[in-house]
Amino acid sequence: MTHKELSLEELAALFENDREAYYEYKKAQRDELIANSENSEQLRRLQWRIDQEVAKHTTHIGICIALQEMMLERYDELYMALHYPDLILKKQEHKKSTSQVLPFKKK
Repeated sequence: MTHKELSLEELAALFENDREAYYEYKKAQRDELIANSENSEQLRRLQWRIDQEVAKHTTHIGICIALQEMMLERYDELYMALHYPDLILKKQEHKKSTSQVLPFKKK
């Protein structure tokens, strides 16, 4: 389902006059973009995580800080993978080797 793209002026007017319609439009545009992406499942998970962070905060600055921290965490992971791939591989191997399956206790 394709929605009419609004200009910046139209978006500003919609935001001022009908915030609920603005947020519905924004969500519909976002959902359409995610659905049409090759990475739609990954993007859905990311959007879910963003929505959870947004729900935790009551102020716009709180949301902004939380999302910035989320981006910085991911940046650090990507930086390490780029500059120290051996370290990342060793860490992944260690996680695999330390796993232990525990049997259920018998009654």
